[in-house]
Amino acid sequence: MTVVYSGKKKTSCDLRIVPGDNLYVGPKAVKAALGGLTTLEEDLLTLAGSVYATDLGVKRGTVTSAVRTLELSVEVTNIAALKPHVRHIEHCLYFLSNDNWRIKLVPKDGTPEATQTWPARDGAVLLFSGGLDSFVASTVLQSASPHLVLVSHVTHNKVTEDSQKDLFGKLAARAGTRPKHIPIRVYARTSKTAPFPKDQEREDSQRTRSFLFLTLAVLVARREGLRNVVTIAENGQFAIHLPLSSARVGPFSTHTAHPEFLYMAEILFQSLLDLPTLTIQNPFVYTTKGEVVGQLPTDLQSSIPIAVSCWRSSRLATQHHCGECIPCISRRIAVESNNLMFQEYERDLFAEDSRDLDHSDVGKRNLVDLAEFIGHFSGRLSRNEGELLETYPELFNKHFDRAQVIKMYRRFAAEASKVLTTYPNAKWVLQ
Repeated sequence: MTVVYSGKKKTSCDLRIVPGDNLYVGPKAVKAALGGLTTLEEDLLTLAGSVYATDLGVKRGTVTSAVRTLELSVEVTNIAALKPHVRHIEHCLYFLSNDNWRIKLVPKDGTPEATQTWPARDGAVLLFSGGLDSFVASTVLQSASPHLVLVSHVTHNKVTEDSQKDLFGKLAARAGTRPKHIPIRVYARTSKTAPFPKDQEREDSQRTRSFLFLTLAVLVARREGLRNVVTIAENGQFAIHLPLSSARVGPFSTHTAHPEFLYMAEILFQSLLDLPTLTIQNPFVYTTKGEVVGQLPTDLQSSIPIAVSCWRSSRLATQHHCGECIPCISRRIAVESNNLMFQEYERDLFAEDSRDLDHSDVGKRNLVDLAEFIGHFSGRLSRNEGELLETYPELFNKHFDRAQVIKMYRRFAAEASKVLTTYPNAKWVLQ
């Protein structure tokens, strides 16, 4: 078990998080953007930021040690309001990261939040990540919503931050609802009084980041008077996120926008923040990434390279996309299935003859796993729905329509096959 303490008190632990020191949660900037914060909102922001820092600061092991046991103690003022929700929060975090989370609340001086009356108006809050899916969603909402607020989580990743700014600029220049953009900085850092693990010692996956991201969006929704729609835009391939292979289950598969997590988060925030009509939706849950790209207005298609999809974008030398990770491969298939081509990958994996590469090569391994996945939904490996359910028991879930999900993955398989067969050195994986 890794013991983490978040607060001002000095106590024995494996990792100490000090909000305002080695955890920056930007309270002044948040208060300025939102017109203040109640103590309950500050507590929730601190809790979500501490979860994010814990996930980042405790590196996951490999194979048998991939599942972590994390005990996080957090100093809060509104302990009576938060305590009934602790088990629910732990379950949300377990679902996201597949780790064993134990949350402890420690009393902190301050005045608990009094009963509040919040404004209410039509509109939407969108999690604006700087990625392609959220950019497309912003164009859809810009046309349909009378009041649109884009919320971005900002860290030290300048590539992503620049992407958010540049894409917002493209939106602001278009006709229609002029959106409001609220970037909120939350990041972990090392300091003399409160050290934090260095980059190479940190966990890369950040499975629980969506808990922080949604917390930021919901706080904005509360303050802006927007109740009916908080949107996390993620194509169905990555929202449902069936594992590409048996080696990618559990802690190796992300659920950051899974319908079950969004349902759990909606229940949590409705009750905790007294927002009974709050809804959290994903408009793309039954849509392939290629179909998402197809919804981008023609005048904005040239902006596609600005949007960042790659997990390693900030670490690349010349491009913002490595070209070999699963998000890059999926993005390339989505873009090219719409007959669009951009030179935006550091590695042109589709042009390589990957048959000659070692099986440990990341790009080859990802391409082979993806091809196997495509084979199941194209009918080459799984002949009917019964065989699909045997291979992917994750399809048994009451929080989505299984038939629509299977149809969505079949359409993705067709898109991927169409693109890969145009590359002589890549189409072998489909055989």
